[in-house]
Amino acid sequence: MKRRTRLMICLLAAAAFGIGLAGFGAQRLEAQNQAKADKTAVAVVNVGELIQKCDKNTTFQGEMQKRRNTLKAESDKKQSDIKQMQLDLDLIANAQDRAKKEREIIEALSEFQAWQQIQQQYLLRDQRTFLIELYGDIDKTVAAVAERQGYDLVLFDTPSPDFEQLNPEQLVQAIGNRRVVYRSDKVNLTPLVLEQMNLDHQNRGN
Repeated sequence: MKRRTRLMICLLAAAAFGIGLAGFGAQRLEAQNQAKADKTAVAVVNVGELIQKCDKNTTFQGEMQKRRNTLKAESDKKQSDIKQMQLDLDLIANAQDRAKKEREIIEALSEFQAWQQIQQQYLLRDQRTFLIELYGDIDKTVAAVAERQGYDLVLFDTPSPDFEQLNPEQLVQAIGNRRVVYRSDKVNLTPLVLEQMNLDHQNRGN
């Protein structure tokens, strides 16, 4: 009887110990699953490459080049007119007429210089406005693609500089400016973001 009692106690103890181990294993597995769930998914995007290669920027730069060509033609015309005025001045013998022509030339030069500065400011303003708008598009597209692909955080990705061409001071600065030391190609969202940006640009009718 005593032997049977001890055997029952041992079996109950073993069962309790087994249940305890199973509970511990379940807790450990749950903790591991929670750690995996809490792990932050990180990706990178090369913003410089997006700016250079996106269709929206290509279209804008084409329009800007047309404007520069038009402004150059207009500038050449204004300079040619001023040069002709200077040539005409040499043919004027009367002192009073020469003085009048000289004032006209000075006024034309002043107007030309002011026109050049204003046009340059217009170009810079439009480029700045465009880049701000383009970065806003990049920001929104990165967020949409990252959410679709399941990433929680997206970092700036920049190519490694040509260290061989840098002096020690520049080398230290270049190393310090790097945002990502290593990344796998699997977490580079640049191609997907570029594809989505170009698709959005086409859908908007350029």
